[in-house]
Amino acid sequence: MKFKKILSAVLSQLVIFCSASMPAMATVTVTVDNDALASSGYGNRNSNCVYITADSLYNGDARITKSNEHGEYSWCYSNPLTEKSKRNVSIYAYLAYGDFTDSYAKYYVNDGASKYNVQYIGFINQDKAKSGWNLVGTRAIDVGYSTHAEVRSSDNYNQRMGADAIRVTYYN
Repeated sequence: MKFKKILSAVLSQLVIFCSASMPAMATVTVTVDNDALASSGYGNRNSNCVYITADSLYNGDARITKSNEHGEYSWCYSNPLTEKSKRNVSIYAYLAYGDFTDSYAKYYVNDGASKYNVQYIGFINQDKAKSGWNLVGTRAIDVGYSTHAEVRSSDNYNQRMGADAIRVTYYN
C-alpha cells in the first residue's frame, strides 16, 4: 500500500514537471495593410488592381480590381514562425468600402513549402460583409516559413474585389 502511494506521488510530480516544461506556441498575429504605413508588413504583387482612397478604408487607402477584370493581391510580411508544424491559421479582412462587391473573394496563406505555395483558408462575400474586420476562415495546415497571404477575385467579372488590410493569426 505504501509503495502505491509513493509511486502515485512520484508519477503526479512527473506529470506536473513534464507539462510545465513543454512550451506551447504562443498565438502570433500579423496585421498588414495594403501599404507600408502603420503596418507590420507591406503589400505588393498585385494583378489588375488600382489604388483608391477613402476615409472608411484602413489607413485611408486600398486596392480594388479594375472593372470587368479578374485580379489578385498579395500582402507580404516577415516570417513570424520559428518552426514548421501543424497550426491553425485564421485570416481576417478589413472591408469598409461600398464598391467591394466580390461575392466569392478567396483568401490564401503561404505555407513555406516554397515562396509560391499557398493554402486556401476561406472566402468571403465582400458585398455582404459588415463594415470593419471580418473573419474569412480558419484552417489547420502544416506551415513553417510563412511570408505572405493573398486574395483572388471570383470569376464574376461584374464584381470588384477589394484588398485593404488583413490580419493573419497562427496558433496551436
